[in-house]
Amino acid sequence: MHYRHNAAMPPGAIGSWQLQRGGPIAGYFQPVQLRSPSGAKVALAAQGRFTEPQPGVTAGFLIGQVYRLRVTSIPNFPGEEVYPTLEVIDRTYPPPGYEARFPIVVELNPYDLELALQGRFVTRVIYVEDSDRAFPVRENPHMQEWFDVRPGEDPLQVADALGRPVAILRIGGRTPSDVTQPDLRFLYGCPPFVPLPHAPAAPEPVPVQVPAQPVPEAPQGQPQFAPPQATPPADAQQSMLRGPGVMPVSSNYERPPIQNSALLPVQYRRVPSVMR
Repeated sequence: MHYRHNAAMPPGAIGSWQLQRGGPIAGYFQPVQLRSPSGAKVALAAQGRFTEPQPGVTAGFLIGQVYRLRVTSIPNFPGEEVYPTLEVIDRTYPPPGYEARFPIVVELNPYDLELALQGRFVTRVIYVEDSDRAFPVRENPHMQEWFDVRPGEDPLQVADALGRPVAILRIGGRTPSDVTQPDLRFLYGCPPFVPLPHAPAAPEPVPVQVPAQPVPEAPQGQPQFAPPQATPPADAQQSMLRGPGVMPVSSNYERPPIQNSALLPVQYRRVPSVMR
């Protein structure tokens, strides 16, 4: 199969092709929730300059447009800033009236921000999972699942095989010469967006520590309580009598499976990558 699009295309190219296909996407403001790492802040570009940085931003973005972001207060990198781009290439279809309740979540991973500060260029493709191929497991609501593609693979094609790509986040590259008055070409024309109420992710539950209760002492004159000792099966007792180094085996014993480390999946930490 020959793919017309790839993740290496310039920002805006894939979104413009999507608009040419038609459908209910032209002029639609797709709700997107931008999550920043703890302590970091993100800002959008409006009227030729960046807005006030916030811990997180939720807004409606036009499909096919490219939005320039500004990430500041990055943990462990004081004074450093990153200027990613966000391109929404498709929309979701929630029930009418619930569009803002189910936004596309785009998480700014601290690992990716660190790579960008080191001079690397990171491409992340956010996609909606195919319900027939999704893993039937509950995900952590406090963390967006992601994985790196293997060397030589295109993240857009991988995302297309697993579901439906909806957004592309590119981190790294250019920085403005004057952040107070950035060039409109750097801001990709500063396309409009619709601000929406931002609902940050719920904090992780704090484990409750129950203080240890004192063990009541037995009254004087009564023997101390001793827990019953387990008696091994008869065949196990015979095995133990054979001497040290012999493992007792009984009829109820089940040998645990042996895991071959060579068969375990290998995780690749390489960019570009795919994130759902």
